[in-house]
Amino acid sequence: MAGLWFMTDISRFVSKAGFANVTRPKGHKAFFKNGKRVYTFAYIVSGCMRYDISGQKQVTATAGTLLFIPKAVEYKAEYIEDESTMKVLTFDFTADPTDQFFQKPFNITSHRIKEVFDTIDHQNGINSMYLVSRLYKLFWLLGEMNVSTDKRFQRLFPAIQHIEQNYSDNVKISEYAKMSGMSESNFRKKFKQCTGMSPIDYRNSVRLNIANKLIQSKEYTVSEAAYFVGFNNMSFFYEAYKRQFGIGKIK
Repeated sequence: MAGLWFMTDISRFVSKAGFANVTRPKGHKAFFKNGKRVYTFAYIVSGCMRYDISGQKQVTATAGTLLFIPKAVEYKAEYIEDESTMKVLTFDFTADPTDQFFQKPFNITSHRIKEVFDTIDHQNGINSMYLVSRLYKLFWLLGEMNVSTDKRFQRLFPAIQHIEQNYSDNVKISEYAKMSGMSESNFRKKFKQCTGMSPIDYRNSVRLNIANKLIQSKEYTVSEAAYFVGFNNMSFFYEAYKRQFGIGKIK
């Protein structure tokens, strides 16, 4: 039997991974006026916390709750039960321009998330490679649960996922709308509100990012990369590529 091989890329590159296990008395407060210089996952192990995050409703987090706070976002945290304990994962990352994942705060409770934090302790919490592996596991789980998408747009997820996984397919907008259980007109409107782009522009942007990686790898010519991701019109590809990445980058 012939082997089947798949090629893929990691779209988020993690750096500055850190871990802390923090226990504080009732009434202890922390205020980050300018936010942190890194992204933060705060998992409540026991007790109860209250968070006031800029631009968001106040959140009361009990044991088993995971909060995500983007970097440079002002917030306050207060321990509202004695001996409240949380595990904190901090990190930075680079991502593709189309990545919508970590733009807004969110909170979630899930036994699958608990299992990730249960494996992190004082011993392996100083191992940066281990922390990075836990972060990628979280990325995968949260992506599966689609928690970072505004609830107004969660119906779009099947279509967005299909575009990102099948970017070379010229699927009709009506088919994307059907995947999301929406009328085509409502789908187009919600998609633009969610991503800032039309479905076709979003698909082209995904294609261009993949093509750029192939070109920069030196393993594909420009025309091979364009064809691989689904562009048959080279003139259109050149113009779209230059708009997204700048004149002079394409070789």
